[in-house]
Order: sequence, then C-alpha cells, then structure tokens
Amino acid sequence: MRFSIVGNTTRMVAIGAVGVLSAVQEARSEVDLTLSTVGSTTSLSMNAGAPFHTTDNTVENARAIEVPNSTVVANVWDEVTAAGERQHFYALSPDGEEIVRVRQTTYDLKLRHGHFDPVDDGPNAVEPSLTAGPECNLYIVPFVTQTLQVYRDALTALGAKVYNFLPRHSHIVKMTPAVKAQVEALAFVRAVLPFHPAYRMSGDIRAELAAEYSSSATEKYGILVLERGLTQQNVVASQITTLGGTV
Repeated sequence: MRFSIVGNTTRMVAIGAVGVLSAVQEARSEVDLTLSTVGSTTSLSMNAGAPFHTTDNTVENARAIEVPNSTVVANVWDEVTAAGERQHFYALSPDGEEIVRVRQTTYDLKLRHGHFDPVDDGPNAVEPSLTAGPECNLYIVPFVTQTLQVYRDALTALGAKVYNFLPRHSHIVKMTPAVKAQVEALAFVRAVLPFHPAYRMSGDIRAELAAEYSSSATEKYGILVLERGLTQQNVVASQITTLGGTV
C-alpha cells in the first residue's frame, strides 16, 4: 500500500512491505513503514504509530520487508547527511508491531582479500586465475540486517545449504543455479556473489601463486572445510594425497 498526505509543513509516505506472503503473514494486516517530515526533521514509524526513529538527515530507500513464514519485519533505510555521506540503518520488529532495535550499520564484507560493499562499491577485483568458474556452487549472501535464524530458515526451505557466517551480515551458502535465482529474489537478501577461490586464501598464499613460487622444502598449510564430521575432510585428504601431499 502507498499513500501520501502533503501539507504546508508535513508530508507522509507509507511504504508497503516487500516480501512473500505466508500463512503467518496472511493472518495479519500489511505492515507499513511511515515517514513523516516536519521542517527538516523526519520521523519513522510502523503503521503510522509512534515514531521509533527521528533524524535531520535526508531519508532514502526506506522500506519494510516481511520475512516469509515468520512475523519478523525488517525496516531498512538510508540517510544522507548535509555533507553528502550515505549511512545505512535498519530496525527489527519480531512481530510486525514493536521495534526492538534500531542500528546504524555498514555492509562492508570483511574478507582476507579486502573489505568492500558488494552493492555500493561493486565486487572486489579478483585475480583471473583465482576466479570462480561456472561450476561454482558456493556463494556469499549478505542480508539487509544482521543475520537472523528466519533468514537462514528461508534459504534452507528453498534448498540452499547455509554455512559459515561472514562479517558483515553474511553467510557462505551452497546452492544450485535454480535455487540461487530464488534466493536473489528474496527482499531481505542484499546481494549474491560467487565465493571466489581468491576469497578463501590468505594473502601470502595468493602472493606465492602470483609469483609462481616453488620450493623443494616441505610447507605446512591449514585447510578449513565447511561441514562438520569426516566426510568433507576425507575428500580433501584424498585429493591432497593424490597430488603428492601428506595429511
């Protein structure tokens, strides 16, 4: 639902929630994120209720996101300061009525390969030899807020396998191309990007590969697998042994 009331000093915009209706959500009315501006001050509220946040900055990209098969609503917006700095905010509501947390945040992925916002900055440049190929089924999935169990459950329900947390607000996720397309369509998913081999290596190993380093000395490396138990460990150990390494 969208509506606007324009007066001499006040304007209001209610932005309908974005998301996939579920049985839980159909039992409640649509959630609105309402912006009310008086003078230079903008207030944000849910369903035109009491404001949960006020600011003198310009508010942009405000929206309420309903999470499938839950009562959770994620309110997200940007604020642009007088100096032109863009700041990201979110406010979580567990029931679509009460706000329990308002936070300013950044969406920088903090990888060994570098820190970058995949939306604002674009993907980090990756060495061609360490770029994920078309057969890649591992991705980084950043969310619009801190990671929540309901987000992970929604991905799992689509057939994705959710692995390790990555700062900020992200997980490593294994999925097929068909599942990836569905995940990309979820309103609480901010981006989906390949988990390139370059992202998985330390800087010194990448430097050795770039320099085509070779040595007759025995080198020791640590390898982290994504699943608990011996299944993945045994697969990796077998491949290392086949290549002439020792585990």
